[in-house]
Amino acid sequence: MKKVKQYVNNYVKTNIGVEKMTATTNIIEFPKLGIFDFRIDRVAINNLFGTELDIYWYAIIITFGMILALSFCMWRAKDFDLKSDNVIDVALW
Repeated sequence: MKKVKQYVNNYVKTNIGVEKMTATTNIIEFPKLGIFDFRIDRVAINNLFGTELDIYWYAIIITFGMILALSFCMWRAKDFDLKSDNVIDVALW
């Protein structure tokens, strides 16, 4: 059964019910895969350590990519007769 959606004043009305959309909520749909109305919030962590510091998903993804690239370079360093400490020094420089 396909969901019926109607957007009115930041509310989403579907055949399941009515939900309020926030400014940081995005709706992702993959209709050919049967995934309808998948909601994801742009903010991964709200109010970190009781402060008003928010961490967004793109920051987590970019940081994970940098750590993965550094790990790969450290793993491959021994093939080029380098120390892994030198790779870390270059990355931090």
